[in-house]
Amino acid sequence: MYVTSGDTTVAGEVRWKYASARPLLAAVTTTASDLVFTGELTGDFLALDGRDGRVLYRHNTDMPLHAGVISYAVNDRQYVAIAAGAAVGFWRAPSASATVTVFALP
Repeated sequence: MYVTSGDTTVAGEVRWKYASARPLLAAVTTTASDLVFTGELTGDFLALDGRDGRVLYRHNTDMPLHAGVISYAVNDRQYVAIAAGAAVGFWRAPSASATVTVFALP
């Protein structure tokens, strides 16, 4: 994953990189609060600092993550939902039933 600066003085310059052992197939979702959410085929859901790429939170779902990551708010509380499981065999990820996991941010 490559993140570039939006500043016009350094447009296109790579700000940080996140290296994964396998291709990242899950969506990458950003928020106004400089959080970046994505997932790995290993089952790890990641919350990254959008400014420097530091991993802030990692949670293993035991299922490959390869679909959308959605962030939404209800009653002033932010939630992040991820879809996992049912990966295609081509990616050498274990097959699992499709599930949706929802996290509530503090």
